[in-house]
Amino acid sequence: MSDTPHKLRTAIFISGRGSNMKAIVEAARSPDFPASIDLIVSNNPDAEGLKFAKLNNIPTYVVPHGNYETREDFETALLGVLAPYEIELICLAGFMRLLTPLFISAYAGRIINIHPSLLPLYKGTNTHQRALDAGEAYTGCSVHYVIPEMDAGDVILQEKVVIEDNDTADTLATKTLAVEHKLYPAAIRIVADHLSQYTHEETSNAETTAQLKKHPFEKSHGGSHMANAPETKSHGNIKDTEIVNSWMMWVRFTTVMKYSVIIIAAILILMALVWL
Repeated sequence: MSDTPHKLRTAIFISGRGSNMKAIVEAARSPDFPASIDLIVSNNPDAEGLKFAKLNNIPTYVVPHGNYETREDFETALLGVLAPYEIELICLAGFMRLLTPLFISAYAGRIINIHPSLLPLYKGTNTHQRALDAGEAYTGCSVHYVIPEMDAGDVILQEKVVIEDNDTADTLATKTLAVEHKLYPAAIRIVADHLSQYTHEETSNAETTAQLKKHPFEKSHGGSHMANAPETKSHGNIKDTEIVNSWMMWVRFTTVMKYSVIIIAAILILMALVWL
């Protein structure tokens, strides 16, 4: 077995310049980073980030949402793009489309996003100006799991950004973006650790189940394996299997009696109604 740790096969979704995508790609160059960037997907064929991806030899795929009549049709196409790459984690990085339950359920717990506010504050757009208008002392950014409700998934990691007296929405956006570039890769490490533990437990359970199905009564005898019939223990002169058979006969008998009584009662009621 290889000692090389598994890297999550990751797709990044972008709609524009993809600055967070670039930060993730750069972080993924580290040998100990727990994710590999296997695909960049965009709904915008003119997204600036696609050029960076191509220069770095990362496969790209464009799925223009305007080509589809419904969100579900668009997302079905997205799922078709992802399938050959066996994607395990999806990072939304400036992807300007709301995903529906159809897509999210296919990758439940494996889609994350970064939002420029301290969630649950200021969900949606125009976050920096709203924070300024409210007189907040801090803004910030949050990496969270994606669920059907917008910006409402559990927060994985977030960090504050101080709002100074001379800040504008633009200066806050610049300061916050610099923090985002560090926060997103750090959050991916947390998610990867969580998913690897989950996958290990799932795999262990699956292997155990498969082994039991293959050799349900397997026992070891001096290094060899023999499939044996299940043992029965003696209770006086009656074995376990006989007890089970007797019990099943009793269950069948009581079930038949119960339904017989119900049928007879129904017949008597009908007869009484006819006579009346």
